[in-house]
Amino acid sequence: MNHETIRIFIFFIILFCCLSGEFFIPYLKRNYKKRLLINFLFLLSGILFLKICFPNGLLEMTNKFLAMDRNLSLAKLPWGVDLILTLFVFDFAIYWQHRFFHMIKPLWKYHAVHHSDESLDFSTALRFHPGEIVLSGAYKMILLYIFIPRLESFFIYEIFLNSMAIFNHSNIRLPKKWDYYLRFIIVTPAMHFPHHSPEKSLTNSNYGNVFSFWDRIFKTYTKQENSVFGLKEYTHKDLNSFWAQFFSPFSKEFKDQS
Repeated sequence: MNHETIRIFIFFIILFCCLSGEFFIPYLKRNYKKRLLINFLFLLSGILFLKICFPNGLLEMTNKFLAMDRNLSLAKLPWGVDLILTLFVFDFAIYWQHRFFHMIKPLWKYHAVHHSDESLDFSTALRFHPGEIVLSGAYKMILLYIFIPRLESFFIYEIFLNSMAIFNHSNIRLPKKWDYYLRFIIVTPAMHFPHHSPEKSLTNSNYGNVFSFWDRIFKTYTKQENSVFGLKEYTHKDLNSFWAQFFSPFSKEFKDQS
């Protein structure tokens, strides 16, 4: 199987597991209805824009960077060391990317689409504005050029990142002991839920994507629980329209509450 087939295969396995968890051990009662369609439309539009802006894909660009054969690259290290460093370095960088999207107003306008979801479940992980997807792709390309990891190492990190995004947005209630110990290492749903609160103090916390310790290190961790989601910027009419949200970053009426 090629990388794309493996990625899709793992995506559906993770999706099935998280959907099962949402059915059998839900954290909160959720409303799927129209928001589910909107979230999948953002997934499809994000894929389309990525294909247009990066027709060769990030994995192919990784191969091109590897062909440069630079001495200072992660790929020159033993495979195990390269893998571990790739996981930590890229997740550290993505943690800061996430913070930048909250701190910088033009970036926040794109990221706000993700936070506008008034329910949280697996599909929220698919709800990213294409503008944010493209900017994130460009950011990763810069990281790939600087660090040049092995193709397999970067691919494994991408699988971790995408799988964890679906998991920590899922409407799943883990046993308290599991959640307590897991969140020392990875981001659990209960840990990520405060980040989607409409309250600014909670929104600007728990930025972690895969590993949770970045929030502890940089003092952005909160253990407070949350069951209210969404943003004050958006009206109910906006939330029921894919196009209203698609064009919201360019609207003069958008209020910055990041």
